[in-house]
Amino acid sequence: MGPDQTSRNAVPDLMGADGIWHHTPGPRAESPADGHALVETDPEPMTPEPSLEPIAPHDDAFVALYEATFPAWEREPTPRVLARLDAGRYRGERLTDPEGRIAGFYVADVPPGLGCTVLTFLAIAPGWRGGGLGVRLATAAARRFATEGPGAWLVVEAEPRPARLYARCGFRRLALDYRVPHYDDPAATQAMALMVHPRQQWATAIPGATVARWVRQAFIDGYGLAAGDPRLTGQLERIPERVRIEDAELRSI
Repeated sequence: MGPDQTSRNAVPDLMGADGIWHHTPGPRAESPADGHALVETDPEPMTPEPSLEPIAPHDDAFVALYEATFPAWEREPTPRVLARLDAGRYRGERLTDPEGRIAGFYVADVPPGLGCTVLTFLAIAPGWRGGGLGVRLATAAARRFATEGPGAWLVVEAEPRPARLYARCGFRRLALDYRVPHYDDPAATQAMALMVHPRQQWATAIPGATVARWVRQAFIDGYGLAAGDPRLTGQLERIPERVRIEDAELRSI
């Protein structure tokens, strides 16, 4: 949902020197708090590569990186994230270096009965940005979805720069005017790309009713809007009867 956040990654990295859709949830230009930023500088060589492992319950390092990466407007309340990880609704993996330090993570949401998986958060720790770990995490999430995820779609929200990186990992943008609400402002919205990683790569469109279900779920259950909130009703009005899936070559938002 927010939130580098798309979200709410090998060459170049999905994250920049500052950190993430979410919805946002990760990957604006180089803003210190924006996990979706992109920086072209190469990090110092680090070997061996971090290993991928499940996020453990109440992982303090995960919490610290999550809260440091995502700005308040796209950061889901931490207690809810942890509760959903514990319950198994949120499923995540972290990259851990040989000394046990966190190098990055992704979190995916499996909303009950929605028939899709949502890549909610993706973040890279400062010392590891620019080295391709964002792509590694996004690819790991897509592979896990292919074997474990329900439904036909892995969905992510992303701002322009991370959207281009997600495209390189097989995600495709929906031809849709998409604006997500802010967590910390009852009136503000943010333009993003709504992207999908389909099981069937030949798919060219999605029924508008299916996308509307995704949007209701994200805006009400994710962002905490009321059913009558004008940001939700306005977004639903912008969904056509069939939503075209664009080619991997993305236009700017």
